[in-house]
Amino acid sequence: MSPMRSPPPMYGDVYELRVALLSIEPSVWRGLSVPADIRLDVLHEVLQAAFGWKNCHLHDFRAGDIRWRPAGALAVNKKLATLAKRVECWRR
Repeated sequence: MSPMRSPPPMYGDVYELRVALLSIEPSVWRGLSVPADIRLDVLHEVLQAAFGWKNCHLHDFRAGDIRWRPAGALAVNKKLATLAKRVECWRR
């Protein structure tokens, strides 16, 4: 049986989000109102502003088993992994 889907958003619909950071005590969260048809790249910018971040970390969005990440993120991850191995070897 496939999961039930909500009807697609209508023009003008707004989602009320409660965004919380994981593994942080005390709890850090923000309440946001965003258009229902917001693109993930725009939501990323909204989150950056809401938390006062400077867009300096890799990120992705997840919903169940589905994962979205910015174009080029895999290449960046591979480069960082290679660099991390080199740094670890250098430290020894």
